[in-house]
Amino acid sequence: MNGFLLKIIACDKVFYDGECESFVFPGYDGEMAILANHEPMTTTIEVGEIRFRKPGETKWQRAIVSDGLIKVEHNLVNVLVQFLLDIGAVAVPGSGVCRCQRLF
Repeated sequence: MNGFLLKIIACDKVFYDGECESFVFPGYDGEMAILANHEPMTTTIEVGEIRFRKPGETKWQRAIVSDGLIKVEHNLVNVLVQFLLDIGAVAVPGSGVCRCQRLF
């Protein structure tokens, strides 16, 4: 398997539960990335943008999240955040501009 299983959970919903090739998130000391066979770890996620790419796709899925926790072990990544906003749901198509001014 070239990827890993990713589950992103907010208080009100499961945002994503499936295979992933790459996951990038804002960590406590900067942007961090997770690929397949990553070392086991538990760390914090900071307020900011997360993005992930499904296997075989070139487009990144993106969301804005509050702070939370990430646990990585045995090609399974669990992300738990309090709030999550799907950027695709609020972006102006074709402009690259998000309509939100302040999220948290």
